[in-house]
Amino acid sequence: MGVIDAIRRLLREELRSQIAGEAGAAGLAAPHWYLAVSNDLQALVDALGGCERIMSTRMPFGHYTMIQAFSFLWMFSFPLAISDEYAWFIAVPICTTLGFIVLKTDDMTERLSAPFGEGWHDLPLDLICVKIEAVLLEIAQRASMADSPQTNGANGC
Repeated sequence: MGVIDAIRRLLREELRSQIAGEAGAAGLAAPHWYLAVSNDLQALVDALGGCERIMSTRMPFGHYTMIQAFSFLWMFSFPLAISDEYAWFIAVPICTTLGFIVLKTDDMTERLSAPFGEGWHDLPLDLICVKIEAVLLEIAQRASMADSPQTNGANGC
């Protein structure tokens, strides 16, 4: 939110400078420009709020204990269920493989309930932020090139 407040402050300063006439003829479009950017900032605040809700909302205790109880019950009852059907050298690999799948599913539910963190299984937020920064820098560079006076008569597009 600190970064968003800094962006809002910079946008207000830019709007004031455009309205004051420092930006020349571009000052006429300033209120519409600020409105469009304000809508984008509001969408960013809404996304931040959604991420905070995801981060602070854990899997309900009842759901988590039910998954663990089912996993525990299944892992102890399944070998008994197939022991009459298959020989031990077939039943052991089957039970081991399926038990691994059940335990990994249990682990996956716990990890999915907290997607923000520093682990290798968490969302790559640093990479996402770097990509967003690169896009924003490119947009700022294009905007500064469009605002600079053209010496060759081109329209800057």
